[in-house]
Amino acid sequence: MIAYEKELAYKKETMPPNSIGIGETHYNIGAVLFDLNIYDKALENYEISLNIFKESLPSNHYKLADTLNNMGTTQAKLCEYDRSIRSLEEALKIYRDILSANHT
Repeated sequence: MIAYEKELAYKKETMPPNSIGIGETHYNIGAVLFDLNIYDKALENYEISLNIFKESLPSNHYKLADTLNNMGTTQAKLCEYDRSIRSLEEALKIYRDILSANHT
């Protein structure tokens, strides 16, 4: 965790605020926090990651879907079931778009 926090600090100093690299680091921090059962902080990092990815990547990019999937799982752990369903459905839509684009 300390390594990711140092990485994030470095990237914030050397990269534009909405760079994909910063989004990926927030995503990784979210994953570690999820594994540590710190769901509220995990969700915060996934949300930051998602916002960056939405600004920087195409709307059907797998990183958006993966982040939404992890957010939905985290929201379920926090008993935020309506939000969880919305996040998971949005992830599923992107996954389906990706699959249909790759299998036509």
